[in-house]
Amino acid sequence: MFRTIFLQIFIIIFIGNFSYAFNKKHEKEISKAKKLEYTADSLLEKEEYNPAVNNYLHAAMVFEQNKLWVDAVRNYRQTGWCYFKLNKIDSSQIYVNHSLEIYNKRLKQLTDQEKYEESELYYIQARIYLDKREFDSTFSYLEKGIKIINELNSTSNSYNTVLAKYFQTYGTSNYYNGNYDISLKYNFQALDIRQKELGKNHVDVLNSYFNIAIIYVVKRDYEKAIQNLRLIISYCKDEDRIWKAISYNYLGIINKRMKEYDKAIEYFEKALAIYQDEGKDPVMTAGIMNNLGEAYSSLEDFDNALKNLKRSLEIRKKHLGETHPFISRNYITIGKYYYQKEIYEEAILNFLKALEILDKNKSQDKLVKNQLYNLIGASNMLLNKNYEALDYMQKAICELIVGFDYNENLENPELFFEGANIINPEYEVLSKSILYENLINKAKIYIQIYEQNTSQVDKLEEALNTYKLAFKLLDIIRLEISNEESKYILGETEKSYYNEAIQVCLKLDSLFPERHYSEYVLEFVDKCKSSSLKDNSYITNALNKSNIPEGLKEREKELAKKLAYYNTQINKRNATLEKDTIESYKKKYHKLTVEYDTINNYLKNSYPNYYNLIHSDEFNIESIQSKINENEIILEYFVTNYNILIITVTNKDYEIVNVEIDTTFKNYVSKFYRGIRKVDIPGYIRNNSILYEKLIKPVISRIETKNSLIIVPDDYLFYIPFEAIFTDKNEGNAIDFRNFDYLIKDYEIKYNYSLNLWKFNNEISKTKNNFIGEFIGLAPVFADNDNLVITSLNDHDTATRSVNIDGVRFSTLKYSKKEIEEISKLFRENDKSIKSIFYDQATEGNFKNNASGYKYIHIATHGFSDKNNPNLSGLAFYASESNDSINSTRKEDGLLYSEEISSLDLNADLVVLSACETGIGKLVKSEGLIAITRSFIDAGTYNVIHSLWNVMDRSTSELMVEFYKHVLSGKSYSQSLREAKIKMINEINTCHPKIWCSFVLVGI
Repeated sequence: MFRTIFLQIFIIIFIGNFSYAFNKKHEKEISKAKKLEYTADSLLEKEEYNPAVNNYLHAAMVFEQNKLWVDAVRNYRQTGWCYFKLNKIDSSQIYVNHSLEIYNKRLKQLTDQEKYEESELYYIQARIYLDKREFDSTFSYLEKGIKIINELNSTSNSYNTVLAKYFQTYGTSNYYNGNYDISLKYNFQALDIRQKELGKNHVDVLNSYFNIAIIYVVKRDYEKAIQNLRLIISYCKDEDRIWKAISYNYLGIINKRMKEYDKAIEYFEKALAIYQDEGKDPVMTAGIMNNLGEAYSSLEDFDNALKNLKRSLEIRKKHLGETHPFISRNYITIGKYYYQKEIYEEAILNFLKALEILDKNKSQDKLVKNQLYNLIGASNMLLNKNYEALDYMQKAICELIVGFDYNENLENPELFFEGANIINPEYEVLSKSILYENLINKAKIYIQIYEQNTSQVDKLEEALNTYKLAFKLLDIIRLEISNEESKYILGETEKSYYNEAIQVCLKLDSLFPERHYSEYVLEFVDKCKSSSLKDNSYITNALNKSNIPEGLKEREKELAKKLAYYNTQINKRNATLEKDTIESYKKKYHKLTVEYDTINNYLKNSYPNYYNLIHSDEFNIESIQSKINENEIILEYFVTNYNILIITVTNKDYEIVNVEIDTTFKNYVSKFYRGIRKVDIPGYIRNNSILYEKLIKPVISRIETKNSLIIVPDDYLFYIPFEAIFTDKNEGNAIDFRNFDYLIKDYEIKYNYSLNLWKFNNEISKTKNNFIGEFIGLAPVFADNDNLVITSLNDHDTATRSVNIDGVRFSTLKYSKKEIEEISKLFRENDKSIKSIFYDQATEGNFKNNASGYKYIHIATHGFSDKNNPNLSGLAFYASESNDSINSTRKEDGLLYSEEISSLDLNADLVVLSACETGIGKLVKSEGLIAITRSFIDAGTYNVIHSLWNVMDRSTSELMVEFYKHVLSGKSYSQSLREAKIKMINEINTCHPKIWCSFVLVGI
């Protein structure tokens, strides 16, 4: 018995000692594992991923052996995250999957912390599938994670920043999937949370700015992209300077796309210098080298291009292996290098290598595949392998449209449009802008097939149908770009594509005149004119006609006004503002831009009728003709390097005349303009002959039965005052400018920007009759003892009604007061209400506060023009204090800039800009001259009289008074201006065109 008890006691002691020893060992192992985890966390923070992996993995195994499941899960998850950061996607997925297995098997009743850990696993899974471009799985895991975080946030808001991370990744996924508006929405939500929770210069906030920037890049809204990238650079702390490098890299990409290759190289070099200095992320360093190589290639600096491209490929192969998806990007750029060198077979080989890598990785990145198919197609076209080219271009299109499968007939997708939306339920278009480019390239291939075999007329018809679809997409793309400068960049290439389509139409019309292909010529010519101005007019009309709440409309207008103010202040040259103030304005401008875009996206999604109204005004020649009077004719011009199309439209018919020119014709136009402006009489007369021969004589039989011309110029023809063109019969006679047979002697003349805009404004203007007064006239005069100093205009290409005193002060305009007084007297004699404002009462603030609601607005002052930045052209007033919604009280500088004018709501029937060069500005393809006039049209005016050069104070005053005499007698604006000019022509002292011809009417 004692023996048994002794044995039991011995066993108990033994087990106790063993258990104690075991527990000691167990605690030691766990303690060691926790130290490993702590070390790994430190290494991860330093971005030393390889040693971090070793520590996390060792710790995870210890925790799993000891059944500490939550700790095990976290360390396996972090192992997966490190592998993800090392671009070892397969290894990453193994450990994340193992973590999820433990969760599903071992953990049932989860604490909040454990739920959070689970959401982090879903987040990494989503990132993995995003890298693999498997979007269905990406969205599935994101939605699971967001659901958990929303549940946790229901009891505490401490997970807001985690939610922001999910929103950003959701936005990124939609970006890669081509859903750019959705992507912007979620990235803005992430930005909003991060700014509130983390502060304006936290690294996660910078990340949000960057994501928003790259969305704007792909939407071609380059100016907004640049704003976001510059914000990153300005907010960057020293420890986050890598974000400067990332921003410089993308600024390089943007400038490369804008064909500013020298600037692009400068930015890439800045980015590369930071990365090499940091000694981190060789894969990203290689990416910048790849971009640098492409920029050098575009400049045809092929030695530097190849050096960078080869080095980039070596680095990526070393760190990622031969078949990593990133390697495909290198082969794409190398292929582009050979394409640039016109070695197309070698280009195709590299593009095919890139495709092979993507296929091996089972990539679902449709945008990259689209790019490759497009490049292979373009290369084959240049090798005259047209059907191979068509085949690849069709594959490119299929990659962009979910639900549209490849077909051997190479048919275009049947996209149905309603307003600004593609509504075919069968298809989802991943990128409208890329699809537009693919369709243009496909049309070019059809044209080449026809040119090589003219019996294949059906290919011309296929080209036309493809262009029509492309241009419909372009209408929507333009509307999604809110920044004017970005629209102008788009217009640089837009016109050449329209010209290609026009030539197709002309050829088809010559082959099949009974099919009326010429109607498409009229449509295409008009579509590529002043697109931005038309968009703005349609948007304003849609805002007024749709059922949008008044508060929302007012907020939209208020934001537009604030954006105009801050953008003007930022862009002023030689401004007196402190650097900190300018930076403050930039940040306010960006914040307002975010809100403005948010409102516009809301309008698009919540008020579809608004966007339908914007696109409801399709081109229809019959509706245009219905607005033309019996005695009127429209002359619309379309200029290329080799020909001018002159389209004449009456209320009954239209004709198209093709006039051949060469590249010297532009010089004749310039010399004609300069001949009038500089009073170079021989130059004016000599170059007039050429202009008459090319611009008027081909259509003289069409216009001679009419008495009113509506001229729609194009390109550099905007500089021509057609009134001053005269017939050849004057040559050889004694020079007496009173006797010249000017066009103005036979015709009333007015100008417009496009046929459709003329028709649209004709319709809208008839609804305007709620004027509070007839005439308002403003003349600051700038008396000798009270000259205004204009220091903020020192660097401007400044033009004034007469001249500036010493280049820095406005000279007195003594006849401007007389001008307003005499015009006001005419109105009073006709029992019309008037308001006249002179001297220091003629302030910028008084103009803004009083001008709205008057039928006639007349401004007699100095004008100034900036041909590089037309937003900085404007009119001179006196400075004043102003109370408004931008600042409670701020100092108006007295200089009313174009962009500020655009944001006003004037509602006038006529604005007369009795100042210098108000119709001169920056010449932009597909837009014409961007000048002050357009700003007044944007502000709701449909008739504007502007000047084409510096004008004299006294003669301007006389012309204007005479003009209003005829207006008040009941004559039209164009007829009244004609009568005033003819009176000046008949006087010996005012008969030279420089004196009477500067002022022209743009209107209806």
